[in-house]
Amino acid sequence: MTTPNIAVQWFVVRTKPNFDAQASQRLAAQGYQVYFPVYRKRRSHARRVDVVAAPLFPGYGFVALDLTCDRWRAINGTAGVDRLLSNGDVPLRVAPGVVERILESRDAGGFVPLLRATDFASGDAVRVMDGRFATAVGLVEGLAARDRIAILLQLLGRDLRLEFDVHSVEKAA
Repeated sequence: MTTPNIAVQWFVVRTKPNFDAQASQRLAAQGYQVYFPVYRKRRSHARRVDVVAAPLFPGYGFVALDLTCDRWRAINGTAGVDRLLSNGDVPLRVAPGVVERILESRDAGGFVPLLRATDFASGDAVRVMDGRFATAVGLVEGLAARDRIAILLQLLGRDLRLEFDVHSVEKAA
């Protein structure tokens, strides 16, 4: 990964499944500025829990281009790349400031921090994103175990207290 220049225009590149790292390396080797954001993911397997780097946007990354002088069409022929997202024959530019905000939020290790249970306050309205209760809206009751929050969901005419992984919920509008 090369160090991105903040004064460039960013575009989205779609990679082939599970080829984010290869696409990033190949694009950087061709001289493109690339950024494939990663976060620390907790992974448990066989009674072991470890932390690994995982793509923030699996299958997608950012490439900095000057469409007037960069050979951007060559990106589509790069190993590991599916295509540069475009509207017809014109690459789609990421809204100004989006990639810069992600870059600024990185920690010392280069990882993008995700939500933590402490990012929610008691009484916040939240929506469950996945699982059996996907799309259900409830209120945060409080913090539970590590990276988990307790939510009150209105089910069967009563409030039911359930615990969810913090990454399975979002603040409701």
